[in-house]
Amino acid sequence: MINKKASLYFPQLIIFALVTALYITNFKGGTYLTGWDNLHPEFNFWMNIKRSIFAVWQEYQGVGLLGGMGHAAGLLHQIYIFILSLILPQNLLRYTWTFISLLVGALGAYQLSSTVISSNKKLSFNKRLAALASGLFYLFNLSTLQAFYIPFETFTAHFAFLPWIVWSALRFLSTKSWKSLLVFMLVSLAATPSYYVPTLFLVTLLTLGLLSLVHIVYQKNLQALLSVAKIFVSTVLINSFWLLPFLYFTFTNASVVPAAKINQMSSQTVFLENKNFGNIQNVALLRGLWFDRTDINLSGNTGYLMANWRDYSYSLPFQAAGWITFGLIIFGLYSALKSRNRLQITAAALFIFAFTMLMVNTPPFSWIVTLFRNSLPFFTEAFRFPFTKFSILASLAYSLLLGVGGLSLVQLASRKLVKRLSLGAILFLLITYLFPVYTGKLFWVREQSKIPQEYFQVFDFFKNQDQNTRIANFPQYTFWSWNYYWWGYEGSGFLWYGINQPILDRAFDPWSNYNEGYYSELNYALYSKKPQTLSQVLEKYQVNWLLVDKNVFSSVNQKTLYTDELKGLLEKSGKATLVQQYGDIDIYKVNLDTQINNFVFAADNLPSAGPKYAYAFEDKAFSHNSHYSSGENYYYPFRSFGDQSFEISESTDTYTIYANVPANAASPVFPDESQELPLPDPKDLRKVAYLGPQPRVADNKLEVNFPKVSGYFSASIDLETIQQNKYCTDKDPDKSDAKAVTIDGKNVLEMKSKGAVCGLSVWLPNLQHNFAYIISLESKNSKGQPLFFWLENPISRKADIEVYLPKTNNLKTTYLIQPPMEDDGVGYTLHIENRSTGNDLTINDLGSVNVYTFPYKYLAGIHFGDEQNNQVQTQALETKHPNQATYVVNLKDQLPKTIVLSQGFNSGWQMYETSAPLYLAPFIGKKVTSHFLVNNWENGWRVDNPTGSKLVIIYLPQYLEFAGFVLLLLTIAATATLAVRRKSH
Repeated sequence: MINKKASLYFPQLIIFALVTALYITNFKGGTYLTGWDNLHPEFNFWMNIKRSIFAVWQEYQGVGLLGGMGHAAGLLHQIYIFILSLILPQNLLRYTWTFISLLVGALGAYQLSSTVISSNKKLSFNKRLAALASGLFYLFNLSTLQAFYIPFETFTAHFAFLPWIVWSALRFLSTKSWKSLLVFMLVSLAATPSYYVPTLFLVTLLTLGLLSLVHIVYQKNLQALLSVAKIFVSTVLINSFWLLPFLYFTFTNASVVPAAKINQMSSQTVFLENKNFGNIQNVALLRGLWFDRTDINLSGNTGYLMANWRDYSYSLPFQAAGWITFGLIIFGLYSALKSRNRLQITAAALFIFAFTMLMVNTPPFSWIVTLFRNSLPFFTEAFRFPFTKFSILASLAYSLLLGVGGLSLVQLASRKLVKRLSLGAILFLLITYLFPVYTGKLFWVREQSKIPQEYFQVFDFFKNQDQNTRIANFPQYTFWSWNYYWWGYEGSGFLWYGINQPILDRAFDPWSNYNEGYYSELNYALYSKKPQTLSQVLEKYQVNWLLVDKNVFSSVNQKTLYTDELKGLLEKSGKATLVQQYGDIDIYKVNLDTQINNFVFAADNLPSAGPKYAYAFEDKAFSHNSHYSSGENYYYPFRSFGDQSFEISESTDTYTIYANVPANAASPVFPDESQELPLPDPKDLRKVAYLGPQPRVADNKLEVNFPKVSGYFSASIDLETIQQNKYCTDKDPDKSDAKAVTIDGKNVLEMKSKGAVCGLSVWLPNLQHNFAYIISLESKNSKGQPLFFWLENPISRKADIEVYLPKTNNLKTTYLIQPPMEDDGVGYTLHIENRSTGNDLTINDLGSVNVYTFPYKYLAGIHFGDEQNNQVQTQALETKHPNQATYVVNLKDQLPKTIVLSQGFNSGWQMYETSAPLYLAPFIGKKVTSHFLVNNWENGWRVDNPTGSKLVIIYLPQYLEFAGFVLLLLTIAATATLAVRRKSH
């Protein structure tokens, strides 16, 4: 009996044994599996579970923001990890989850393949072997390797549950029973951690759509349509608790994502990196962009991320094995199409779809992908990483057809022994296909690190502090949300999984322009070495703590971190006090003037200022007035030069900059004559005259003219200078070239690159950093990415400006502003690069490049409005904050005029006057309608003679998640009831 059962389950036992061997050979004692993109709920289970229950508003992400990912979808993953924590030590939890995902996915591929091969008939020994081949290929292929080499829970969960979703869906479509539908629902619920990155849900929907389409074509009846409808309705209802909030974000705030600086700088490049692998040589073997990605290794040198695997995957034995395997898959495709079996046709359809989505560099497949990208803006951003989104589906489809092909091939043999030997040879090939995984190479070396004890001490420190305070972490030397640590970690961060207080980290910028605004202002204050400006930034964003981590290192230059400079600025300003040190981590307490409690404070005598802006180097309205509301009592026409939103024109010797002015604006106030446009005597540079700007207001428009001051503090880079400073990384003229051409009678430099970079670097030694500069660049984009410009600051060793110039098919001038920086700095280097990623040809033309001094302080200081001496007064209020979506302000004898909520401004925040239970406030409370922007980032309400005993502030979209939970429970309960009733009948 035991032997019989063993023969029935030997494929599952083999898979279990192989995954166990992987665990044993790839685990490093004493380390955490951490890095890249990671989730660590084990650092504080209850805190992270609570965040998932109240997931619509992400309070811990910087200034607070509407979640742009499937944050609630992580709830079940947190529960899974919590259950594991009952028997395993903390550092084993992520390891174990990862290997369980491998096991569940491989078993699912085996189960699905068994169904496809047997067509729900008896499973013979040979068919079990063929299905085992499917499970082993799903376990051992380059797609799986890349998904687990730098594991992220959303992708490992997708790997684990996708086969089971397809299997349970096919099972329901075959049986049409309520029990089968219930199984499908439970599998779908278990798979929800896959959708932390919501685009994977779209992959699942497309997968279900394909198998449903095949089902409808075969059945050709109304019952088939009803079954398909049940599949999709139940899928949406099961996922509604995270899907409804995500749809709310998509319809109200999705435009923030492509506009984020990090996405503007990376989205096209990332797609081109994917495209470079979108050919048959790579797609056949499921080799993706990670094989060309470079990074910093443990020795501090730059090398290929998958250096060992890169060599292995291009070796002759692997190539031979890979192409033999792909040949079997194509034979399986042929056999499936020939069989006209519905389940095998389904596998073929999944293969064709996934194969098409990966072949982004090969016509005619690429034409389809290009059509999607050009027609659907959402598709462009959501699937900029097509390999990570579709490679797991592709590997599953490959594995199914491998099983079909392997079985069809051996059935051509006449003798039973030959058949089994053939299948045995296929299994041996698959087990040894990725043999280095058994030598400890499943994970990248930087993924396995010993987290220093000081981080857990930091977690404990903040557990004992006010939970409703805000932390600014340092270093903050780049907008890229990626950090390197001396002790091994590299990735997007992990502190917030152990710290409840919000952290102003760059990882959260893509979903909030207010977070980006904070970074822009903080970055300028720090790197211009202005202690007063730094203090104002901390006050404006109500920062209570500074966390300075000296374990972080820069991949470019250690100087750029500015940790010593930060310490000096804090000492000069007296704004923060060092209160704790743990190893190389310093914690400062910020001495805020704003009286605030639970992220809420009252503000009286609040002036108004405008206009609203996206990014600025500094907020003059805040430095002049302290806290302010949105409005036009004070109007600063040139509030922002950081987002390039200004209008400018030029003549031969002058610039004119324009701004609209409100019709009811008060009289303008112009700053005192500035010394920002110096004209040194060429015979004696110590003698300097200063020229001044000339303002003019007419017809609700402000014009300011200022001269182009040529000479010592300027630079006009002509074609000859450009030619002298150009370079190309590849000497082959077919791959990179730069030559002078004429466009409309104007001499320009035409740069061509193909898999290389052409550019120029020009050192301008005379430009003193205490002056601001306007940089004009004339360019034309003919093909590929536009020119990339960055301005290098030799003092900080960082790029003060990084931007792609506009995509334009005519010569167009772009104007960039470099504000005044540190007083003692001198010299900048201009870098202009024609970059090509992969084998795509990039062609750009560069015309004139000019640099002149710019009256930044004068322009930024212009405002319309009468000077007022009213002092803004803030007051802490008696406030309760039971969860991320709710605040209760007890009024008692306090009658504030304005209440400020220190969370990122969003129309979903609503205030109600009520004496009823707080969750009934939106339904029976009196709504306070005067909701406005405060300090250009947070929420304010004007309260006049409130009638209730308390004010309740609720983030209304949170009810969408609650509604989703109700729909989920009702759906499963109703289906289970129907299943039980049908069984009893």
